[in-house]
Amino acid sequence: MNFTKSDVKSPPIAASTGNGAFGDGASVFGHLFFTPRSVDLMGLPFQSPIDGRSTYYRANNGIQNPRWTAENAFANQLTNRVFGSSQFNYKISDNMNVFWRNRFGFLY
Repeated sequence: MNFTKSDVKSPPIAASTGNGAFGDGASVFGHLFFTPRSVDLMGLPFQSPIDGRSTYYRANNGIQNPRWTAENAFANQLTNRVFGSSQFNYKISDNMNVFWRNRFGFLY
C-alpha cells in the first residue's frame, strides 16, 4: 500500500481570448501570448507602487500583466492518494494453479 500527498501551487493557466481567460479568471500564458513582441515585458514595471494593482502597456489595463499574475494569483491543488495491490497464488495440484490479483486506489 502506498500513500502520496501532492500540494501544488502554480499561477493560473488557461485558454485566452486576448482580453482575459475563458470563463472567470486570468491566464499567464494567455496574456503573454497576446502581448506584442515589441513590448519590453521585463523592462516595464508590473505593479503599481500606490495600490499594488497590475500595470501594463495598454492604456485601460485591458489584460493583466503576466508578471503580476505570476506574482499575485495562484491556483492551489491538494490531493491525497492511496493505492496499492495484492495478489494470491494457490497451487491446487502439480498441473494447476489459481492466481488472483487486485489493484486499488482512491483519492480523498
